[in-house]
Amino acid sequence: MSMMSMTNPPVKVLTPSRTSGAELIVSLLEYRHLLTLLIWRDINVRYKQAVIGVLWVILQPVLMAFIFAFVFSRLIQVSSDGVPYLLFAYSGATLWGLFAQGVDKSSLSIISDEHLITQVYFPRWILPLAAIGSVFLDFCATMLVLMIIVLIYGLNLGWHLLLIVPAVAFVVVVTIAAGVASAFLCAKFRDFRFLLSFLLQLGQFLTPVFYTLSLFPKKYLWLAYLNPLAGPMELFRFGLTGISHFSLWGLGLSLLMDGLLALAAFKILYELEDDLIDNL
Repeated sequence: MSMMSMTNPPVKVLTPSRTSGAELIVSLLEYRHLLTLLIWRDINVRYKQAVIGVLWVILQPVLMAFIFAFVFSRLIQVSSDGVPYLLFAYSGATLWGLFAQGVDKSSLSIISDEHLITQVYFPRWILPLAAIGSVFLDFCATMLVLMIIVLIYGLNLGWHLLLIVPAVAFVVVVTIAAGVASAFLCAKFRDFRFLLSFLLQLGQFLTPVFYTLSLFPKKYLWLAYLNPLAGPMELFRFGLTGISHFSLWGLGLSLLMDGLLALAAFKILYELEDDLIDNL
């Protein structure tokens, strides 16, 4: 047998091309109808057999706000920068709920729809995005209640209400970044789910949800704004009430951390998307 015949034939390895940022936008536009269907599916499944339905969305932050209002304003007497503490707590719980519930529900979206992923092709990140979309609709319902509370307290509704829009937009971006990254990490490392649950609990206390940043000494205030949600949270409260411990440099520092988080999420998506089927 000749040496030529014993030589192994050349092997050509085909690997899928990596997803670029432009391709993500094109895919979002192309699969926008699928995204809408998945959002409504999540909402229907969530409230299909719920006795009071969407009222659970409103009751959860309301009850949390009442509990913390009693503990922090009555027992500990924590400052709320001149804002009625119930409104202060409810506004924080509302915005934090958008982030925490969005990340929590999106983290399991890929695992829950494993059967769908293995049968039909579509961008896998559509699933965590749909989970966040359904949570955002819940957030809109809680915002209506929040505005009613603002009117009851008779706070001035001025130009600052416009600042609510960018504040919510910043939180949505952070939620999408953290949610998509968590979904792919949970698909590859199933025990990441337990770490994520702990991180969300810890994040609630590290974020000015039920306390004001005026409690921090000025020389350590920059540490608080390293939290990607701290700046948007203060901007949200300022837009809602016109009263807040808000600063442009603090918002800028939080937005810088938001950008780093988004880059890290894109890196995770870039590395894990192609091997997703093998990890399921």
